[in-house]
Amino acid sequence: MNLKIWKLSFALCFLIPFALCAENFIVFLVEAPHLRYDSVSGLLKSIAKHPSNYSKNGDVGHAWIYLHGYLDGKEITCEGGHSGELGLNQPTYIKGVHENILLGSKNPISYLFCAQEDGFFQKGSGHHVPTFAAKMKLSEEQLKIIVEFISQYDFKKYSITERQCCTFITEVALQLGLTLKTKRLVSFPSEVWMGNRKICLWTDPKYSKISYSCPDLLEIALKKAVDEGKLEPAKQWSEKRYQPSLQKLLQQGLLLPMRLIRYLSF
Repeated sequence: MNLKIWKLSFALCFLIPFALCAENFIVFLVEAPHLRYDSVSGLLKSIAKHPSNYSKNGDVGHAWIYLHGYLDGKEITCEGGHSGELGLNQPTYIKGVHENILLGSKNPISYLFCAQEDGFFQKGSGHHVPTFAAKMKLSEEQLKIIVEFISQYDFKKYSITERQCCTFITEVALQLGLTLKTKRLVSFPSEVWMGNRKICLWTDPKYSKISYSCPDLLEIALKKAVDEGKLEPAKQWSEKRYQPSLQKLLQQGLLLPMRLIRYLSF
């Protein structure tokens, strides 16, 4: 009897890790910069200097997925998200608005509503570190649905309002019956002051507001889904996978004195 129990325990040592590896799952990851949305000026200032860590990289966050499973006995792993706005084929959004101002456009802010044609599937995290991650176990059928959806997704088109990293995540989640509310409405004043000069942003009211999905609201939506039991927390998994590199830690250490000065002067 003892020999049988020993053999069973020995077999389980090999079977349990295999079972864990064979699990089908998807992880939704987001890096939320926690920007200010109380006003346009507040938003721009928080983009210029993030409220959470006072960095000045102008980043607006990112979102991506990690998909793993088995279809027809073959292992499938897919990690990445929708990215774009490289500024190679056409001006970036901020640069485009600035150029419209210089050209005397009546609605320079309208450039934020146009689509870019340089979108692509960015493999991996894009050097982003998640502020939150949530996991969902998948059946083989669900895994197949997500794989087909990604393979047919048009990554070439990229836009603030309709097709970007957060909208990609919400559409993937929707394939699994999960609704994530990530839309935010931002109003633009018709005129703003830049130094001693008054700048017209729009004359047509249709450009007075913009609705878009943002990482900050995606983070909130994912946390809510976890609280409701629709998703599982994946903090330990994400921390282990996305540990900052030694080079990044050294860079952060060198920037610490400067960030302390920024914090004291904020």
